Amino acid sequence: MRTPRTLSPYILIQEFLRDEPWRLLAACIMLNQTGARQVWRILPEFFDRWPDPASLLAADEDEVKGVISSLGFKNVRYRRLVGMSSDWAAGVRPPERLYGVGKYAQDSYKLFCEGYLIPEVEDKELRNYVRWAQQETARVLGPECRDAGPGGVQQGLQEGAFPPDGACRQGEIAQGA
Repeated sequence: MRTPRTLSPYILIQEFLRDEPWRLLAACIMLNQTGARQVWRILPEFFDRWPDPASLLAADEDEVKGVISSLGFKNVRYRRLVGMSSDWAAGVRPPERLYGVGKYAQDSYKLFCEGYLIPEVEDKELRNYVRWAQQETARVLGPECRDAGPGGVQQGLQEGAFPPDGACRQGEIAQGA
């Protein structure tokens, strides 16, 4: 099941970066143990200065640390950002194999970049998003789909297997590119 491309009421940073996987993972590294409000403040400057892995890898360490210092843990974040970017530039995939990419970033990548509605997430903001996405998907799919099967669409969504792409669709749900 694909995640809706409609903006959620939670306005997560990841929703804006779903089509830019490296940026999404970099933002997730910045979001670790930091509030989204703080990260929102530095993201424009960070991505203006270092829009891709190559530019970050060529950047002066002190300049990068200067931009991310307000988030705390600047040395750890810097190492993770550079390690992840180095792996990404070398073609290392999936995200689980990238340096510094933990469960939060992996779940964000699956939800937003791959578009998979995964029910088992640990982060509270991602759990809220998943609940909303399940409700939004069920609303868009319509009553025939909600009533189909022993557990209905909610059970199917939780199991990640129901409905198959294109089935039981009354409304339109963006499937991503």
